[in-house]
Formats: sequence, structure tokens, C-alpha cells
Amino acid sequence: MSGPSRSRTPKLYDLDPEVRDLLNVDRFKGKFTSKDFVEALSKNLIEQARQQQTKAFDPKPFTRTFQNVIDELVEIRNRVQERCEDLEDATQLAEAVHKKKVQDLAGTFEDVYQSFENLETRINEVGNTAIRIGEQLETIDRQRSRASEGRDLVEYFMEFNEGGSERLEWLRTQGGTEGQHKAAIVARRLNAISKDMDLPGGARDGIEKLCESLEKDLLRDFDRAYKDGDPRTMAHCAKILQEFNGGHSCVQIYVNQHEFFISNIKVAEVDEIRYSEDHQELSNPLRAPPDVDTSLLKLYDEIRMTVRREAEIIAAVFPDPGAVMQVFLQRVFAQSIQSHIELLLQRAEKQSHLAYLRTLASTHAETARLVDSLKTYCEKETRLFVAVDTTVSSAPSIAVTLDRCFEDLFVPYTEGDRYVDRERQGLVEVFTAALSGFTATLQQRKKGAKGPSALARAFNQISSATSSPNVANVTTGAIPASPRRDGFDAATIYSNPGGSNSSSNLVAVLSGPTDEDVSLPSAEVTLRILRMHAEAVTRSVELTDSQDLARVAGILFNILLEFIGTRYVDVALENAIDDLDVKSEPDLKAMFVIKAADDIIHLVQQHFQSAILPLVVSSPTIHRDIVNSKNAFMTNVENKANSTMQKEIDAITNWLNIILAKQKKNDFRPKDDDILVLSLATQVYMTANFEFMHCILQHLCSCLLLNILPPPFFFFVCVQPCNQSVDFLKKVHSVVLKVLDGKNLEVFLTEIGNMFHAMMLDHFRKFVVSASGGLLLSKDIAKYQEAIQLFKLPSLNDRFEMLRQLGNVFLVRPEMIKIIISEGYLARLDHKALAPYLEMRADYKSAKIDQLVGILEGGEGGEGDGTIKNVSKGHRRLSAFMRDNKVMRDLMERYSSNKEFLLHMK
Repeated sequence: MSGPSRSRTPKLYDLDPEVRDLLNVDRFKGKFTSKDFVEALSKNLIEQARQQQTKAFDPKPFTRTFQNVIDELVEIRNRVQERCEDLEDATQLAEAVHKKKVQDLAGTFEDVYQSFENLETRINEVGNTAIRIGEQLETIDRQRSRASEGRDLVEYFMEFNEGGSERLEWLRTQGGTEGQHKAAIVARRLNAISKDMDLPGGARDGIEKLCESLEKDLLRDFDRAYKDGDPRTMAHCAKILQEFNGGHSCVQIYVNQHEFFISNIKVAEVDEIRYSEDHQELSNPLRAPPDVDTSLLKLYDEIRMTVRREAEIIAAVFPDPGAVMQVFLQRVFAQSIQSHIELLLQRAEKQSHLAYLRTLASTHAETARLVDSLKTYCEKETRLFVAVDTTVSSAPSIAVTLDRCFEDLFVPYTEGDRYVDRERQGLVEVFTAALSGFTATLQQRKKGAKGPSALARAFNQISSATSSPNVANVTTGAIPASPRRDGFDAATIYSNPGGSNSSSNLVAVLSGPTDEDVSLPSAEVTLRILRMHAEAVTRSVELTDSQDLARVAGILFNILLEFIGTRYVDVALENAIDDLDVKSEPDLKAMFVIKAADDIIHLVQQHFQSAILPLVVSSPTIHRDIVNSKNAFMTNVENKANSTMQKEIDAITNWLNIILAKQKKNDFRPKDDDILVLSLATQVYMTANFEFMHCILQHLCSCLLLNILPPPFFFFVCVQPCNQSVDFLKKVHSVVLKVLDGKNLEVFLTEIGNMFHAMMLDHFRKFVVSASGGLLLSKDIAKYQEAIQLFKLPSLNDRFEMLRQLGNVFLVRPEMIKIIISEGYLARLDHKALAPYLEMRADYKSAKIDQLVGILEGGEGGEGDGTIKNVSKGHRRLSAFMRDNKVMRDLMERYSSNKEFLLHMK
């Protein structure tokens, strides 16, 4: 480094060359002293100063020189520093390079391996280049062959144009298999050329004759080989025909002459085979649907075996076995299966709609199983249906062909609303037959009715609804009714294709002998209807597309609601209301109708949950509409049942009023008044001598236990209205226990008991009661109380206990009345409320009872003051004793339960 490496600003005074030579890096190497360096710098300056011989010292040259030297030294120092830094960087770089080389040496093996891979890649590229060259050569060869074939075609065509075809005939007849194959290709091409171009001469006619002759000869050879069982010749002919015209003609010969189709053409024999005893149960809705017809099962088994056997033959003979198998299967479905199913459906249709629907569903399910088994076989044996020539298309696949054949087979029966209409007809038929006994009973009652009763109106409603052309178009909201195309209505239900005999048989089966009253709704009949409806729903799942299943399920369910609701339960409840004659004793049949209606509602709800809901839940609109229809049906039935129950309560109340109206005016005023009776009754309440009362009670008990007639003062019986009322109440109770339970039973009995209690209170205000008549009245009340106690309702027991205590006011002496009304339930009543009953005592005026009990205006009368404050404690204790004494209670119980004694008293 002999000089500055960077450019500097020009200076006014430059350094002397000798001085500049001193400013070299090499000068500072080795032994260096600043003194020698300064002397060397000043040497020339000193010499110059001596030469000038001036006395004054001029420092400027020295200053300029030293200043420039300092600048140069600073630059040298900077250059040296930069050089050091560069060397340090180079050292670090050298170290990194060294490390890299070490790593590269460690990966030498990988590099070698990669080199081999690269070598292999280059070799492959050379191979690919060779392949491309080969393909180009092959293309050139094909072009050459095509040119040669074109030349041959021109020569063959010229021969035909000249009226001859010797070369092509020789090739076809003498060229062997290869010659026939080439002749077929040439003939096909010549035929195509002659059709595409309008050529003069007779070449076209000659070519067409040759093609026709060639095809006939090949088909003849194929037919002969097929009959002789020569698959090799068949395959040769099929291959040539495949090249000539696609091979459709030989496929048709193979399929048309197949033994399977020839054997199934004999309709008479097939008809005899298809006859089965299965069809006898098809029209019986009470029997489970029979399995698919045995003849159809035999046919399907034969088809499965035939397909498996023919698959091997077709794969060995035809270049495109998949296409041939498709043609074979299409022929199987279109000829054998379709004709068989049509025959079965025609036979079933002659029997009944139900037989037709069952046959349709069973054949549909069994055919679906056949299609699935054929698909599974074809998937497993795919190798058999692969075309030999990959350029031959075998689309669509066999699975698609099977699906299309299956759909086409049942389209005439399920397209649009055809199936739904049929199902609707079948349900109307079986539902009508199931309700025929009920409907016939209604019709007889209608004829016997004198006026337009509710029953007559209900039957007219059924008749008009049944004769309507839209009888089964029961839809709601999003379930549109389909137009009727068959003109079917319920009026023609007994003129179906099976004739009146089949309909009569259906009616006889569904309304056969039963122990139940057919005029009442029956759970058994409802279960029959629900089973038939569930079967229809099952058929709809089989025969309806999944997208339309919710709508069809809604239609079928609304038909069920129409029959069970409007035509069965509603009419039965209307009938029950119409039968409630207020002038005669209620037969309580309406209660059984209400019980049946309740059972039917629960059955329909369970049927909806299990059979309908899973099918419609996927469609929110239809689901909402069906639920609304069901709820409306249940609400309507419940409202009518409540109305019927209220009418029954009114009828029961009215009949009790009629019975009580038979009470004679003097029933409680017998002529022979035994004073001893009144005396005994007074003694019971007044005496404090318990021994005397105990003797009387023991005497009464002995008489009852020994069935000995008591003294004359106990000889009294219930009057006729009491016995009739009690018997009727017991009858009502026994019937209600059979048909109601829980809260319904409690409410019904409470209503009857409350109304009867009110009737009793009103009834006892109408008759004058004498002393002995009070005993008769008490006996009646005891009987009423006994009947009400069967209800086992504490509220009613309290009411009739109050009634019994009210009856006691007719038993005692007048002066004891005030004590009686001051105890028990009577103490809770205002004395003025008891006045109407006290006035019915025969001695009311003579004994001045109004004054005794203090019910006069102003609250004064007789010895009393109208209150119970002055009643003696002894009287209170005696009354409590009579109420709580066990002997008296036992006496009353034995008196109430001793049937022989009661009969004797009657």
C-alpha cells in the first residue's frame, strides 16, 4: 500500500517527493523512532533555510510540511484500520467456509446417491424419448395402414362400381376368421361411404346386397352355433357383428330364443301354476296379510338362477357383456315379471280393493328384494361385465338399468295419486264394512223414529257424507285432496269388481257374531279399524316415495278420523243423547257410550304416536295440520262426551223427581198412631236412667238377631218411592263404577248426590208428618243414607247425615225439638231455615212448636227464648251419649244390613 487509496482534496502546497516517500506503511514496520522520522522530514527544510541565508526563521514551510504529513498519517492510520477489519471479516468467512466444507464432506454419500438418481432420471428421459419416438412411429404406421386401407376401399369401391366384388367375396369366404373380420370392416365402411355420398352407378346397390348377405350369413352361423352350444363360434360371430353393426342383431337373437322366455310364454301353463290358495286370505282384513304369492317366489328364484348361469355365457360370447346383460334383464322385467304381476293384480282386483292393495304391496316388496339381490351379484361379479374392447361403452350400469326397470314396472300403479286413490277406496270399503252393524242399527232406529230426532239427523249426515263424491278427500291445510278419477263413492261400495258376494263376505267377517251391543261403540271394532289402518300405513311406506310419504300418511289418518270420529263416536254419542227419554227410567246406556268414547280416544292417540307421527315429523307443515286435526277430533269427542254425561245426569235427576212425585200425601200420616212410639222416642232423648234405655236396646237387638217381629211400635216399612229411589241409585252406582274412575267418578257421583240431597230437602217440605209417620220418614232417610254411603264420598255422607238429623225433628216430643236443632249439623243452620220442616209436623199448631223453638217474630215464645244458651247440661250429655253409644250404632248397622228383617218388614 504505497499511496492513499481514496481521492483527496487538492492542496495548495504539496509535499516534497522525498517526504512523501517517507509516508509509507513499510517505514513503520520493524524498528521505528519518531525522532528519526521527524529528522528525515525536516532535513530538506533545514537545507533550504540555510541556502536562503536569512537571519529570521521562517516557520511556515515547517508548518505546512508537518500539517500535510499529519493529514497523510491520519489517512494511513485509517487505511490500516480498515485493512484490519477486512482481515478479521475474511478470517470469520474463512472459518464459516471451513465449517461448510466439513458439512459438505459429511454429506458426500448423499451427493453420490443423488448423482445416481439424476443418472436414473436422465436414463428415464432417454426412455421416454424412445417411447415418444415409438408412438410417433406407430402413428405413422397407422397413417400408412389407413392410407393402405383407403386405397383398398377405393379399389373395392371401383370393383362394385364396375359390377363386381370378387376380391371382397374371396376375402369373406376364403380368408378365414381374419378374412371375415376384415371383410366385415370393409363392408361397413363401404356402406357408410355409399350412404354419405351421392355416387353414380350401381355401386350402392351392390354394397347393400353384400352387407345384407354378410349379416345374414353371420346371424345364421350365430344361430346354428347357439343351438349347437358352440360358444367359440358364437363369440366369433358376435365379434364380427360388433364391428359390422354394433352386434344388436345377434343380441336380439340370443335373448329372443332364450329358453327362459320361451318357457314363460305359455300363459295357460303359467296361469295354472300361479293359482294358489294364498289368495283366499287376501280379502280377509282380520287376517294378517299373507306372504307374497308362491308362484311369484318361484319365478324370482328361477330368475336369480338364470342370471347367474347366463352371466358366464354372456361374458364368454359377447365383446360387451354388460350391455347384453342389460338387454337380458330388461326383457326379463318387461315380459316375465310384468305379465306375472299383471295377472296377480287382475285376479286380486276381482276379489276386493283390499286384496288388490295387499297383492300390490307384497309384489312390490318382493321385486325390490329381487333387484337388490341382482345388484349384489353384479357388483361381486364385475369382472364378467367388463367389455373386451375398452372403446365399447357399456353405460348405463347394470344397477341403473335394474332401478329403471323396477320403477317402470310399478309406474302404472303408483304414478301420481293412483295408489292413494286405491288405498282410499280400500279403507272406505273395510271401514264401512266394520261399521255396517252399527250403521244398520242406526238405520233401523231412523225408520222407527217418529220425528226428526238427533239420531235421524246424524244418520242423514252420514248418508249425505257417504254419497258425496269427495267422501275420502279428508285433508287439512298442506294436505291437498287429489281429484277423483275413478268416480268411486260409498254408494257403490258393494258393487266393487268382486261383486256383491265379496262385499257381503267382507261385511260378514268384520261384523261377525259378537256378545256386544252393536248399537254401542266398541273398543274391539275400533281395534279392528286401527289394525286395518296400520296395515294401510305400512303399505304406503312400501309404495310411496319418501318425499311424498308425509302427505299420504296425513290423508290416510284423516280418513281414519272421519270414520271413527264423525261416523262412529259422534253418532254414538248423538244416539245416546237421543235415547235419553225424560219420561222413562234411564237405561244408563249412555254411560257405556262415554266409556267407549274415552277408550277410543286413547287408542287413536296411541295409534297416532306409533304409526303416524314417525312418518310426518319430517314435514313441519303436515305435522302441524295432522296434530290440529287429531286434537280437534279429541276435543270434539270430549265435549260431546261431557254433554252426554250432563244429559245423563239430568235424566237421572228427572227420573228421581218422577219417583218422588209418586209419594202420596198421607204416606207420613198413617191412621193407626201408636202413642207408645212417640213416648219411646221421647224417653230415648229425655230419660237419665241409662239402665232402662240399655234394656230397651238389648230387647231390640235380640229381636233383630233372632228374626223375631218387634213390638207393634217398631213395625214400620219404607214407602214405595223410597225403595224405588234407593234401587235406582244403587243401579246408577254399579253402572258408573264400571265406566268411570278417578276424578271423573268422584265428580259424577258428587253431582248426583248433591242434586239428590237438594231434592230430598225440597221433598220433605211438601208432606205433613205425624208421630208414627216420623218413624217412616226416618226409615226412608236411613235407606237414602245407606245408598249414598255406597258412593264413599265424605262430602255426601255429611250432607245425608244432616238430612238424618233433620228427620229426627219429626220423632221427638215438641218440647225436645229445641234440643235436637241445637246439636250436630242442625245447630249450624238458622232456625228460620228449619221452620218449613217444623211446620210439616202434624202437631205444629196444636203444640205451638213455633213458640217452643223461638222462631216467632221478635225471638220470643213459650218458655224458650229462641237460643240454646239455657239448654240443660244433662240434655247435652244425653244427646252426646246417643250419638256416640256403640250399642246404638251396632243396632242401626244391624237394622240397616239385616236383609231378611227388611223383607219381613216389607
